[in-house]
Amino acid sequence: MSTEQVTVTWSNANGCDPTDGRPEIPVRLREAGVLQADFDMVLQALADAEEFKCKVALPITLVVWPVGLCLFCVKDPNAGVAPFNEKYEAQQIKVQRSIGTWGFLFTVPRVDVAVATAAVAAPVVAEIARDDPQPDPVETLKKLTAMLDEGLISQAEFDTKKAEILQRM
Repeated sequence: MSTEQVTVTWSNANGCDPTDGRPEIPVRLREAGVLQADFDMVLQALADAEEFKCKVALPITLVVWPVGLCLFCVKDPNAGVAPFNEKYEAQQIKVQRSIGTWGFLFTVPRVDVAVATAAVAAPVVAEIARDDPQPDPVETLKKLTAMLDEGLISQAEFDTKKAEILQRM
């Protein structure tokens, strides 16, 4: 099965605000069956890691740096990637982090446009045919005759409708 790639980048103007510029789920990912909650989980792991780096790791490093100590305490920004990939493995959908950016590369199965179009077009044609059946002219004439006999329509109306029905035959 061929695949296509969907790039999601997070244009975070303020590196320490994990809500700044958060992207919406792309339409193509929704079409592939990715749930909003799973998309959010991947982004949230990155946001949590960046927030931790700004609020905890950076201040600690600044405090201990003058004494010659260097601490590397970080959260894994890829924490949401493994659970996502595990969940969507059967659907051949996966994600990986774009290194050095606030971005992800999603791989989804390619949609065959001809097959998708045929699948959509076929039911529409069948539905149109089903919604507009041609009435049986004999049955229609019988109903018109009954309406004429009961006085519901005039002879002129009957003659006009009868001519229309006979013309369609």
